[in-house]
Amino acid sequence: MVPASILSNAKVVLLALNRTGIPYALCGGLALSIHGTPRATKDIDILISGDADLPAIDAALQPEGWITTAPPIDFSDGMRLHRRIRVIDKRALLLDLLVARPGDDLLSGRFLGEFDGCAAWIIGRDALIRMKRAAGRPRDLADLDDMGAT
Repeated sequence: MVPASILSNAKVVLLALNRTGIPYALCGGLALSIHGTPRATKDIDILISGDADLPAIDAALQPEGWITTAPPIDFSDGMRLHRRIRVIDKRALLLDLLVARPGDDLLSGRFLGEFDGCAAWIIGRDALIRMKRAAGRPRDLADLDDMGAT
């Protein structure tokens, strides 16, 4: 079960990103559900094409209450994570903006779908599988198994 606060805030984020015109794709647990494998999630994951898009993304998200609290994190699989948070009722909601390693075009298979009544770019199934395999954490491996992609 995905908390209502995650769903409503994901919609706010997606609407803000749509206004920028910057390429993005919903990924992670929310995209997994759209691809037919629902599971609980605690954050919103968005794939972006590069760090150069961050100023425009932040300009769109800051009026909605999203702030930067830490420097980016570089993972061993080449992904970079830029975390944003929004505090509501003393609870922090997490937004992870993920940048793929150079040359790994994970956005190419994205498709325009619908999320909670709004248009949203969704990561393609093959790219989602590649991301899960590259991350290789127990949760990601379980997701691959649930997707029938092991």
